Amino acid sequence: MTTSNSATAQILGIGSRLGAKASGAIAAFADGLAGTVPAANTCNCMILADENGLSAHRRDALKQWQTWFGLPAGNAERLKQDLGKLPRGRTLLRAGRGRAVMTRLALPAATRDVLGQVVRNKVESLAPWPVSEVLWGYRMAGAPQGEHIMVDVGIISRKTAAELLNKLEAADVKISRFEVGDSDGLLDGIEIDVHGKERRQVMRGRVKFAMTAVAAAAIIVGAYGSYLTYKTMAETAAVEDGIAKVQNLLRNKNGAGSASQRLAAANVLYARKRETRPALELLDTVTKLVPDGIWLSTLDIDASTLTISGRGTQVPGVIETLESSDAFKDVNFASATQREADAATDSFSISAVIEAKAPAP
Repeated sequence: MTTSNSATAQILGIGSRLGAKASGAIAAFADGLAGTVPAANTCNCMILADENGLSAHRRDALKQWQTWFGLPAGNAERLKQDLGKLPRGRTLLRAGRGRAVMTRLALPAATRDVLGQVVRNKVESLAPWPVSEVLWGYRMAGAPQGEHIMVDVGIISRKTAAELLNKLEAADVKISRFEVGDSDGLLDGIEIDVHGKERRQVMRGRVKFAMTAVAAAAIIVGAYGSYLTYKTMAETAAVEDGIAKVQNLLRNKNGAGSASQRLAAANVLYARKRETRPALELLDTVTKLVPDGIWLSTLDIDASTLTISGRGTQVPGVIETLESSDAFKDVNFASATQREADAATDSFSISAVIEAKAPAP
């Protein structure tokens, strides 16, 4: 093992570990948002694939599965045509007898906390295919019986599941739930999550995109704050330079004839500097006054007028808080407020007159 006392190497190592932890946390968060397989009772039609071929089923008035019609085995065009009769909504695909294996296991009640690992080990001996080539699922079968729990296990080869899914997707049928179940009685089957990896990948992409957008927004806000700082410093420097020039002219003997005019100009510059509120002060005041639930998109300072735009759910509260400050007056809407139905928020633009600073005692 190679070690290093370099501070840089240690810092890089810490950063790498923190990055790995953050990446893992983001992945776990996205996996949590990805959700689970829809429940069987939310599907209004089912495609059953068993030893007799494919058949379509729909729920009756009592929410029980009833055979609807059979589907052709080899005619792709006919299959697509018949599947076009399916109603809109979630569709369940069930692999029945002849396509999958179902069995019931009696396991010690003590295995409940590690049931997934125990069932997986049983799958190795139950499956007629290598364990790396199968998909499987399980469910509790009723209440415990003495010191044992009953568990139903369903197993299907990955190749068989892929063939069924590809055939139906080629017929423009989106499968919301996949399960293994008995063909007789058409009771609920055993869920197998065949789309979990896809859902997690999609959600991870969405989370990363959202975080990138937030980071970009933070950079833009920081850059705008830096611009305001630079602008304020430049304006202050210009005023101070103007005062210094007038003072130098007043000290110049050759300019004594116009001393009163130059003195007046110096006083105007000094008064403007003393009464004008710096942009950073206004930005800090607005930040403290804006209530929770309001997001600002633009902030514009033009001479003695402040204009802010944004969106949120408490727009009237913005006007009230700005009016309560000694920094603003004549606060009003600069344009009509618009309702954003999708986000349940209001877009607004508000203007206010900037009050001059009170003279120092």
